[in-house]
Amino acid sequence: MNERVVMLMFLICFASGLLPGGLGAYTQHNPATGFTFIVFESLADETNSWYDARAKCRIHSEYADLAEITAPSDVTTVENLLTNSQAASTSFWFGIYDHLSENAFKSLYDGSDITFEKWDGGRPKNDANKNCGTVVSSNSRWRDEACTGSKMRGVLCRMLTPIPPSSIDPNTGCRPTMVPFGGLCYDFRLLGIGNFSHARQACEAHPSGRMVVPNGQTEADFVHLYAMLTGQTDFWLGITDEYIDDDLRSIYGPDLSYDNWHATGSGVILLEIDCAYIDAVTGDWYTDNCGELKSIMCTVVPPSQGNLKFGSFVFRVVVELQSCNAKYYP
Repeated sequence: MNERVVMLMFLICFASGLLPGGLGAYTQHNPATGFTFIVFESLADETNSWYDARAKCRIHSEYADLAEITAPSDVTTVENLLTNSQAASTSFWFGIYDHLSENAFKSLYDGSDITFEKWDGGRPKNDANKNCGTVVSSNSRWRDEACTGSKMRGVLCRMLTPIPPSSIDPNTGCRPTMVPFGGLCYDFRLLGIGNFSHARQACEAHPSGRMVVPNGQTEADFVHLYAMLTGQTDFWLGITDEYIDDDLRSIYGPDLSYDNWHATGSGVILLEIDCAYIDAVTGDWYTDNCGELKSIMCTVVPPSQGNLKFGSFVFRVVVELQSCNAKYYP
């Protein structure tokens, strides 16, 4: 007898950066890569910040981010999009950066070195203040510019379309909106602004979700980089002295195996419950009153998949993360 396969999909709701509303946009699909490129029609949608540009992409869709141009077919797609749309911007932010090493531009999606380039003449410049990528609309060539400045630019986004029935990456177990690292999935999107308790609630809304507690230099550097790329300043870490005054510990275990306190110390105030956060600009750790408002980032154990057999039925169990509306706590 042929076995019949029945799919059972358990959808677990996890707070995401999905924001209400939408922007008037033009799109162009590249069938060769499966990605759709997006630009916004109004000059009012321009921004002088690469980080704000990322936020505008996510307003359009939780699956969108600043575009990466990885092949000649992407160049053609973007050229057609800019030609056929009524987008009035003369240059556009897109998703490459060299924050770590000058002129060593990397992918915003996975941190790898870019393998396709289309730089304008004399670019990139050997300028430590120019760390973010832009596309010139007149020739589709790239320039490195300051990530925040006086010049307003359009926003070039990209998203995978159509969105697969299961949005879990089979290689990493992570949703496309998360960043895989060390066997875990990290969510650096704006899950909300809240106090320490709200941050913990947001992360632990998923059974395998936790606040971030870096366990070594490599993970700390990774967390610092991706926190910095959000353009936000301070993110809560899962560290507090709630249980023993002046004894900072992970909320998920005893002593810290690693720390990166600022050179002046953690800033603990005696006889007060202190909670730790990371300065996304410097990567240093500090403490603050747990009731203060800071950004939230989380780590998630990749969802599991497997088969359960009952008689002639094979039940394929898929645990998948789904997104909720973003929550902003008062």
